[in-house]
Amino acid sequence: MPATAIKPDVSSMSSVDALQSVQKLVWKLTHGFHDRYGGEWEDWEAEAQLCFTSAYRTWSPERAKLTTWVYWAVWNGLRDVVRKKYQSEQRLPTNPESVVFGGNEDSGGLANFPDRFHLQFDKESLLEKVSDDASLVIDLVLEPPVDVLLTARQRGGELNPKNLKRAVIEYLKDVGWATERVLESFTEIAEALNG
Repeated sequence: MPATAIKPDVSSMSSVDALQSVQKLVWKLTHGFHDRYGGEWEDWEAEAQLCFTSAYRTWSPERAKLTTWVYWAVWNGLRDVVRKKYQSEQRLPTNPESVVFGGNEDSGGLANFPDRFHLQFDKESLLEKVSDDASLVIDLVLEPPVDVLLTARQRGGELNPKNLKRAVIEYLKDVGWATERVLESFTEIAEALNG
């Protein structure tokens, strides 16, 4: 019969012992946020420790396992830090492209967008081939409003075609488009480009 590990009684642990028992989990969450959003590792670690302390104070063994409680408390706390950071960046951008692309005002914004994403085609002839809905989507992709660019940047930390497409889809749904209408427009554009 295989030996089973004896689980410690976490309900009687001190906060230091409890932290040691979930330290790998806290570090994993911290690394995930640091890798995705950048910044100083020490800042993320301090926020995570603060979230852990709050979680430990509110944790009850009857409500959840310690690991589950800590995971969600730390994850939500770090997510709130990201949310506050992006909200403050969105308030008064002097140059919206600098916020979107993470550069300073002299960064050139869209002019410095990687060459591999620049497509060579005649926009006017493409717009003649597609419906009004598809034309609107093309305009949103080629000349996105600042809020679409910010949403794309928030989705993955960098602006790339995948994040931009998701941001445009989210924007269209926010203004009332049905999912089918959005997908039909993108399909029509793809067929026009490939056709």
